[in-house]
Amino acid sequence: MFEQQRDVYTKQKQEQIEQMKEMIKSQNEEIKDIHEYSKKIQTQLQQKETLLKVEKVIAEKEEKSSPVQLLKGKYNANDHKTLRLWWSHSTKDVNI
Repeated sequence: MFEQQRDVYTKQKQEQIEQMKEMIKSQNEEIKDIHEYSKKIQTQLQQKETLLKVEKVIAEKEEKSSPVQLLKGKYNANDHKTLRLWWSHSTKDVNI
């Protein structure tokens, strides 16, 4: 009788252990999927941040080299070539 109860108890515990193993395996797979998804999102965010930085630099360079800014004297000392180039192109159409 005792042995039979013990066997039943042991069998129940083994089934519980197997269920827990399956649950843990399932949770590990979910965690792995979430981790992969978060890495993908992180990569996308980094790419967007890089793109925004590049766009900002381009916008700043365009702003600094615009004809209005160059004529207002708001240009870098190294931009004199750009000013000359712009001036030479803009005066070609003018007949004085």
